[in-house]
Amino acid sequence: FSYDFLSPAALKNLSVKNKRLDFDGASYKALILNNQSNLTPDATEKLIEFAKSGLPIIIVGKSPESYAFTEKISTEPIQDLLKMPAVTRVDSADQIFETLQSRGINSDASYSRNNLLTVHRSDVNVDYYYLYNYGDVGNFGDMSSVPAVDSKISLIGAGNPYRLNAWTGEITQIQNFNRDGNQVEIDLHLVGNDSTIIALTNEKISDAVEIDRKFSEPIILNDWNLQIESWSKGNSPAENRKELIDVGKLNRLAAWNEIDGLQNVSGIGIYTTSFELSSNQGAELQIPKAKDTIEIRVNDQIVALDPIEGRVDISRFVQAGQNQLKISVASTLLNAVLKENVEDQRDVDNYGLIGDVILRTYKK
Repeated sequence: FSYDFLSPAALKNLSVKNKRLDFDGASYKALILNNQSNLTPDATEKLIEFAKSGLPIIIVGKSPESYAFTEKISTEPIQDLLKMPAVTRVDSADQIFETLQSRGINSDASYSRNNLLTVHRSDVNVDYYYLYNYGDVGNFGDMSSVPAVDSKISLIGAGNPYRLNAWTGEITQIQNFNRDGNQVEIDLHLVGNDSTIIALTNEKISDAVEIDRKFSEPIILNDWNLQIESWSKGNSPAENRKELIDVGKLNRLAAWNEIDGLQNVSGIGIYTTSFELSSNQGAELQIPKAKDTIEIRVNDQIVALDPIEGRVDISRFVQAGQNQLKISVASTLLNAVLKENVEDQRDVDNYGLIGDVILRTYKK
């Protein structure tokens, strides 16, 4: 389920239709009061109206006992609300899901893994699902440890499923799926901290790509050349000193601080190499984690990349024969700052491309 927080004032212009709150908008399936000790008189009247129209209301923990922001004495309307058939009280938030199911309320997206966040939006003839693998972690620093999700997921909606790549704009028709009435089941692979969009529609999407590719064995790209535009302290606080460092050939892609002479360098690293393809080959790149931001060019054409997954099809940018690959990585200024501030006890950061860049080809 996805959810929103509503203030008492937000209830004023809302109504219930077909047991849904704001049917033509967010279409909420239930309303939950979590240890709400008091209510405004206006909110109480609206909740009674909603309950009479069949909207399930779940009260978690302490029930409302008094009015907020008023000297009104009689709390009889609150007591009437608590007695209504549409209202259920539970002891803890752990009982919400079971209570929703007992009321016949099921999520539009269902899956066995509980570390996914989902949002469902509908338009004319299409349902959109946004899926995010957050891994149930509490801060961004732990996101690198979030495992990938490999799970079946069921989505409510008519028609065929498509994957929408918000980074590249590519629409891919999902070939393998099972349909049961108004529900479709697909296989989902989503790396940690990554997201995707699934669309369900009966309409034919003319520019959708049907993917059934058989990839070659992975090819590790070698023979890299590295130049770094080094940024360091200038002559005044408003200036930076920029210097081009020609690092030359690399035996492997390692962090800059592991390369002689680059321990305290910050700036922009420019990696270049080349590869060859035949006229009937498409290709895909797998890019390792980069610190900090990254730009990819194939034959001097910018390639949009999902930096979390690091996997991108480059077939529309390649040509028969030799192809040029250029990857630019911009760092923070931390390492250069540490060089100028010897009393700063922070560790140097790992900048650059770290790990193998992998090429996979397939027959067009």
